[in-house]
Amino acid sequence: MSVQKAGIPTGGEVKRDVTNAAIRGLTEKDFPDIMSIERIVFGNEPDLIYGVNTTRVIREQNGFRYSLVYTAGSVELRRKGGVMGYLVAVEPEPGMIYLYDFAVIPSLQGRGIGWELFQLFATLLLVRAREGRGRVFLDMHLRAETSAPFMEKHALELAAQGIILRERQNLFDHYGPGKDAEYHKYEVVLHQDEA
Repeated sequence: MSVQKAGIPTGGEVKRDVTNAAIRGLTEKDFPDIMSIERIVFGNEPDLIYGVNTTRVIREQNGFRYSLVYTAGSVELRRKGGVMGYLVAVEPEPGMIYLYDFAVIPSLQGRGIGWELFQLFATLLLVRAREGRGRVFLDMHLRAETSAPFMEKHALELAAQGIILRERQNLFDHYGPGKDAEYHKYEVVLHQDEA
């Protein structure tokens, strides 16, 4: 099932509480914006800039099904791109979803945009689990100083939705000397009445 079948149009927009903002499914037209945001957010950490490799992975590993963009500004600006944040996730193996990349431009961080993106992503995971073709897992590597605290902050909300943390490991120097990561593995569990 695509993001469109889950009620998240790839070309249209889903209105959010933020004025003149929308979250929608990622399209190929968004690739330049994503690469630009990646350079802005991770500019002083070149090991985290994947560039063209991101677009290849999205195409090859079912990334359009799970990836989202946050757009802001006037309707005209959104038509031209206007991407201010994104979440890229892929499915390298059936039932194994990997959170590949996730970023919001610095001037909009701390306003709940990342959590809005993640909540919509969680909906896509639950839709995938309802398809009933086996168990569904979510894997991710998180920067210890930024992304890991974000996930910790929302752990109870995720668990209430059925996104249950099953494994957590510290990975020292994962992103380079002194740049630690955390590995998280979640299972997507349907509530009894949904199974």
